[in-house]
Amino acid sequence: MEGFQSFLTLVYLISIYVFFKFVWGSEGKDERGERIMGKTAIGAFSVFPVGWILIDSYHEYIQPISYSLYRELISMLIPITFLICAILIVHNRRKT
Repeated sequence: MEGFQSFLTLVYLISIYVFFKFVWGSEGKDERGERIMGKTAIGAFSVFPVGWILIDSYHEYIQPISYSLYRELISMLIPITFLICAILIVHNRRKT
């Protein structure tokens, strides 16, 4: 399990690097970059509220979960959001 967590941490760090390199770089500041970020934001940043609703609905209606598991699940939404954001940036950059 330790190796899998290390792999996920590496993937998370790479996705943050891709995101911030695009946003702070010259490519993210022109008109094309703004279009790419707009498409990316629509797809990626809806993951967090939808995931939160799913976790909360599971806790409320299916089976109660402990606070520590709830906290871990919510904290996993942030890396998932950045991962999807980085994937969409790369995809939209190639497509546009």
